[in-house]
Amino acid sequence: MNLAAEDPSVIGDYTLLDRLGSGGMGVVYAARSSSGRRVALKLVHERFAADPEFRVRFRREVEAARRVSGVFTAAVVDADPDAPRPWMATAFVAGDTLGDRVRRQGPLRGAELRRLAIGLGDALRDIHRAGVVHRDLKPANIVLSDDGPRVIDFGISRASDHQALTTTGRVMGTPPFMSPEQFSTPKDVGPASDVFSLASVLVFAATGREPFTAESPYMTAYRVVHDMPDLTGVPAALREVVSRCLGKEPKERPSVETLLAGLRALPDDDAVPDDDTMPGDDTMPGERLGGPGSGPIDPAAADETSRPYAPTQHAPTQPDGPHTTLRTLLTGPRNPNRTRTRVALAVVLALLSGGGTWAVVEARHGGGGGRAAAELGGKLPEGWQGPWRTGVLPASWNASSGTPACQRSGASLFCDSDDTRLVRIRISDGSVAWAHGQAEEEDWYGLLGVGGGMVLEQRQNPSAENDPGKIRGVAAATGRVVWSVTGYAGTTAVGDGVLLADLDGRDGLRAFDVRDGDERWTFRPPRAAADSAAATCEPAAVGGHLYAACGAETARPKLYALTSNGGVRWSHETNGSAVLTPVGGSGTTVVLSQDLFSSDGTTMRYIAVDGSGHRLKGFELTEPDTAMVTVGQGAVYVVRENGEAAAYRLTDGKRLWTVRLGQDGLSAFTVKGNLLLSATSSGRTLAVDRRTGTLLWSTERLADENNGDQEEYGRRVWVYGRTVLVAAAGPVVTAFDGAAPEKLPKAP
Repeated sequence: MNLAAEDPSVIGDYTLLDRLGSGGMGVVYAARSSSGRRVALKLVHERFAADPEFRVRFRREVEAARRVSGVFTAAVVDADPDAPRPWMATAFVAGDTLGDRVRRQGPLRGAELRRLAIGLGDALRDIHRAGVVHRDLKPANIVLSDDGPRVIDFGISRASDHQALTTTGRVMGTPPFMSPEQFSTPKDVGPASDVFSLASVLVFAATGREPFTAESPYMTAYRVVHDMPDLTGVPAALREVVSRCLGKEPKERPSVETLLAGLRALPDDDAVPDDDTMPGDDTMPGERLGGPGSGPIDPAAADETSRPYAPTQHAPTQPDGPHTTLRTLLTGPRNPNRTRTRVALAVVLALLSGGGTWAVVEARHGGGGGRAAAELGGKLPEGWQGPWRTGVLPASWNASSGTPACQRSGASLFCDSDDTRLVRIRISDGSVAWAHGQAEEEDWYGLLGVGGGMVLEQRQNPSAENDPGKIRGVAAATGRVVWSVTGYAGTTAVGDGVLLADLDGRDGLRAFDVRDGDERWTFRPPRAAADSAAATCEPAAVGGHLYAACGAETARPKLYALTSNGGVRWSHETNGSAVLTPVGGSGTTVVLSQDLFSSDGTTMRYIAVDGSGHRLKGFELTEPDTAMVTVGQGAVYVVRENGEAAAYRLTDGKRLWTVRLGQDGLSAFTVKGNLLLSATSSGRTLAVDRRTGTLLWSTERLADENNGDQEEYGRRVWVYGRTVLVAAAGPVVTAFDGAAPEKLPKAP
């Protein structure tokens, strides 16, 4: 930016060239010394020059920056904290900030993400070795130079051997990247706070969003203090490292040295976590889907000119006010609705009374605003020609009025209709890439699963006597049948590169390689001591992992978590006669269901187990068997037959919210970021804020109402990038832009 008319031309021995940025505390200029050296010069606003406390704070910023000047920071080359308007000059570091880089090009992956993580870990180690706590690590304070990341702006840092200047109750920082203790006990902030902030920065770098987002800084503060982080889309190895750094208590977090060891062990690939095929992207737990998650993030519009860093400055600290209110509310009772209201009200009242106590720096790189479109993120598919509406069966068939069963993989949706026809639909334009099943055929075609670039289908002729049927592996791209196995599949599951099938009840479960159909292994549970025969098992899959749900007449039911070669990772046994079935998971926690039979009908009991198969004692939920249950983002979401929906915290079963959505027969929720998406059999689609239960928007119906018998329904909505795909009675699939749900395809 060019210099403004009111800008000085010279400061100290430095000639000002351009403005790099302006913030609450001052202006940053590009400048040149008398010897020709380029620097970034920070000049304090005139209104702060007469504030003694501010001068002390600025002097400490200079001292802190000098103490840590080195490879990973912008070195201080000159400063005058006693000048009429204090200033500081640092080495000129060319490059975008991390926030700018992610906005323009999307999240970092692979080796680039690993280099950033290690570089920031090294920088944090050096900062702490110098006896300084930065306290404002965020993407705007990280410059991506040619020789690695540089950490800048020590405006609210603190030396460990200095008494804190932060007034009691005064909270400073950037909410999405602050630690819980920065809100609750700001005077006690130490190095562990920077570890928490660095983990939040790495989540942003890997996903394009913060682990804690909300519609306002105050709600974000609540989430940081009380909620679990959203780690959806973080590569598996990095997720394991950062999840430990995001503990609510400082003592739960690793030291910087331990953190660095974990970062240096990261691979150069960008493998996504196993549970990224579950909610958090757009896949329902238990669905047999092998493809990746949603499409790329759509970077916000930004100036394409590469520029050196422009430190984001801090808003001036307000005079002292009723400073204990914010801390008390953030650390007090944890009723979400009550506490959030009190926190927001307390801050608003403080500001209105002129006694604001929170000096907040708003994040400038996206943010999680309340709009559903922003939550979807992503782009429309290349070649997008929507909105569109496609029949799974040709109009001339008139063979079905039910809702098709579908699964998404990559940029395609695979659907079957009443075992009559199986099709691959291109998400970009709704065209049918290939189809199996013709009007004159007597064979049935059923979709068993998608994974490893293959579609697993069942083909059988029900009119042929003793037809055992076939399981066939079909190339997803072309529809060509690659292999087939004779034998009717009663139940199947796809995960870990295999199709696990119950081909013969008590003969165990057989696993076939999805690529070539070769049989890889057979699973048979250990014989129960009180039973002369082995248990009967059914296969299941959650988050790409395989399970065997086994039961015997004289033994308790048992669930086995299987490895990719048929071994047992863990097992869980419980009371009752019905088998345990995994229905979804969040992180390493898996939610199991079990039938409870009573005179009032069938009720489902839901419990949760950890990654070792041990039950979480705080969680148990009972719902009618007609309720649709989805697991993700640290919660269980329930849609009931009457259109009521509810959310329960996974750690302790606490109900977070209940809402009436005003539609009967809604499908199970699809979780995408902070959105919950559900649809009726007519395709009327609803978007709900998963944090509050607030209905954000709903569409008109997308197909004729299904007037037939009540059908069994599970999932009807999928997401690809910003595209929302809905299966409806007809059977039809509709796609529309999630940023414009009012723009739907014309009725046929």
